[in-house]
Amino acid sequence: MPSTEELPALLDDFTRNTKGVHGVIICSRDGLLLASSEQFAGEVAEHFSAITSGVYSLARAVPEKFPDAGQPRTLLLEYGSAMLLIMAAGENALFVVYTDSGINTEQAAYDANLIIQQIPDHVTVPPRWQPHPQSAL
Repeated sequence: MPSTEELPALLDDFTRNTKGVHGVIICSRDGLLLASSEQFAGEVAEHFSAITSGVYSLARAVPEKFPDAGQPRTLLLEYGSAMLLIMAAGENALFVVYTDSGINTEQAAYDANLIIQQIPDHVTVPPRWQPHPQSAL
C-alpha cells in the first residue's frame, strides 16, 4: 500500500497510463485537496476540489426526494470535449478524474477503482464538522 507521500506519483502514473485521462485529484467531500497528479498542480487542483465538493453536495440531495436511491457513488459530468468522473473513495473522500469526452467511462471507472483500492487508509477523511446534539426540552 502506498504511503501518503507516494500518492501523487500513483496519480501521475494513473494519468499517464490511462488513455484519455488528463488529471486526477483526491479531495474531501467538503473540498479539501488531499492529493493531485502533476497535471493538476496548485490552483487548478484546488479549483477542482471546490467544484467537486459543490457537485457532490448537490448529488447527495437526491435521496431526500428519492430515499431508495441511496447515496451517490459515482457521478459523471459530460461536457463538449471533456468529462469529469467523480467517485466515492473512502470515508468522506472523492477521487476525481478529468478525461477526454470519447473515453470508455466503464474502463476509466474500473481503473480508478483499482487505484482507490490501493489507498484506502490514505483517503479516509474524518468529518471536520459534527452537528450539536439537540438538547432535551
